[in-house]
Amino acid sequence: MDYESDRKRIESIIAKVEWSLHDKSSLEIAEPSKYLGWTFFKISLDVAFIVKMAEVYEGLMNTEGWTHYEKFENWLS
Repeated sequence: MDYESDRKRIESIIAKVEWSLHDKSSLEIAEPSKYLGWTFFKISLDVAFIVKMAEVYEGLMNTEGWTHYEKFENWLS
């Protein structure tokens, strides 16, 4: 896993979404941590921003998941 590359890719995706929604996301990406041989990092966004994304991007609501959080995570993947 290349944390810096993935972080930049996520920032780029969210920046494009912010531009299209004319809104800020309050994006925060935590430093990576290792657990049982896997590397994880947390991505934090304002809930209102995710809801606004769901209202505009139909594909987000059609993504698998029960909550906006799960749908966003799968959409971003």
